[in-house]
Amino acid sequence: LSFHAGLDMAGRMNCKLYAAADGFVEATAKAAGYGNVVLVRHSKNLKTRYAHLNKFEVKQGQRVIVGQSLGTQGCTGTATGHHLHFEVLVGSKAVDPMDFVNHGL
Repeated sequence: LSFHAGLDMAGRMNCKLYAAADGFVEATAKAAGYGNVVLVRHSKNLKTRYAHLNKFEVKQGQRVIVGQSLGTQGCTGTATGHHLHFEVLVGSKAVDPMDFVNHGL
């Protein structure tokens, strides 16, 4: 087994996915394994990654606020079913997202 850095959350295909905190969209792109990804920078060292999206609803450089729709859930990349893969990155390192989910970003 390999380390899985994110939190996979089941949901309906094409349901909206929301920003966990205020920030700026650093990237909207296709990435190996992740499929369609939105990367949001919240501070100098804190980012969130939302992967396997079906559609983007934001663009690179756009400011987003907590609860704003980033896109819709999908099954892109190496996903075997529709879900959201959510990651929290401190610097360039993925950390346990539950530490942030439980205490707020």
